[in-house]
Amino acid sequence: MSGLNVSVGYFLVAFALSQVAHPLLNSFNLGNLHNELLASFLLVACWLELQILLELGPWAGGFGLDVSLTLLFLILVIQGLSSRGASGNPSITMQSFLLSKISFLTAFGSMVAHFLGAMFAKLLAKYYWSLELIDMHMFHNMMAQECSSTLRVSVLQGAFTEGICMLILHLLAMRTEELSALLQVTIFAATNTLLTCMGELLDIVFFITVLY
Repeated sequence: MSGLNVSVGYFLVAFALSQVAHPLLNSFNLGNLHNELLASFLLVACWLELQILLELGPWAGGFGLDVSLTLLFLILVIQGLSSRGASGNPSITMQSFLLSKISFLTAFGSMVAHFLGAMFAKLLAKYYWSLELIDMHMFHNMMAQECSSTLRVSVLQGAFTEGICMLILHLLAMRTEELSALLQVTIFAATNTLLTCMGELLDIVFFITVLY
């Protein structure tokens, strides 16, 4: 489980950086933009490492899917509770804009913040992986040298699966907006974890839809 400890250490580093950066960015009086940036940073940074655990963990790390999904749920809960009301998600921001809850400038600024947060998260992940502290990171670096699609399925199949997942999440966001922050975060984390498990099931639904 030493490989898992290194990954958990990475998650803690990403969380610590987001918390340390908050008071520094808050001093620039950027409104809620710095919260969106940090929420995006933490979400993307953790997801990049989680992808490695999901893909390589079963055969290179010695642990199953249940461990990765448990970490996914915990990370989503922690990210949601520490984001100070920010979503860190461009699609949620776009939904708020289309429902006239925020202005165009606010939506545009939030999306720029999301992009910057994701960029910094990728830099952190690539640096951490370059240290090759565990076999999974070494294997990932070797595999990254090959040019291949990260989608791993056809564009139509990927769009169908992603569309169904996003529809569920957006409907959930509209139905839970009156609930407390703790309940919202917990429901979103559980739903995202469940949708991750249901990826293969949605692929089967896609094939049945095409067939008939």
